[in-house]
Amino acid sequence: MVDLSRKQAALIPADGRLQAGPAPVPNREAFFAVTAGFLGWALDAFDFFLVVIALPRIAAEFHVKPSAIAFSLTLTLMFRPVGAFLFGLMADRYGRRIPMMLDLLFYSAVEVATGFAPDLTTFLVLRALFGIGMGGEWGVGTSLVMEKVPARWRGVLSGFRRLDPGARKTIGCEPTAACESGRAHGLGRHAVASR
Repeated sequence: MVDLSRKQAALIPADGRLQAGPAPVPNREAFFAVTAGFLGWALDAFDFFLVVIALPRIAAEFHVKPSAIAFSLTLTLMFRPVGAFLFGLMADRYGRRIPMMLDLLFYSAVEVATGFAPDLTTFLVLRALFGIGMGGEWGVGTSLVMEKVPARWRGVLSGFRRLDPGARKTIGCEPTAACESGRAHGLGRHAVASR
């Protein structure tokens, strides 16, 4: 017979049968997971659309055609599956929280470095790396949120995280447009990236 502490014994129902299922997650932990997932999602949209809106100005700064900068958008999207795979593997091995934090730090650092790219090649490499971070955020962030929220909210929140065409562009474009208007006042690409 196993000797149980009072706390452990209190967890066993009176009929002695253990019930399967995950332990409930505290509301505070669920709130932080949803907030982190949303902010990661919104900030990667912000950066992606920053390049879209500022494309002509970036092209002028590098003295290339806008199509060369538009290729960076393709690179970003092409490398998303790489990020989803790599950060997904890390999330399966180490849990969701640490890979999510590493992903947010990674793509934030790449985002800032993009603003200081000295030439087109560096810019394109950084945009590909940003795609890896962007892909990692989506899968790990969604998994983290779905694990932490109560089951009754999972459908609504997964739909909210998938608001791609309309809301995501609005969330990404409004702050981006504000930054772009700052650039129009002579602040330049480097000043926008360092805000």
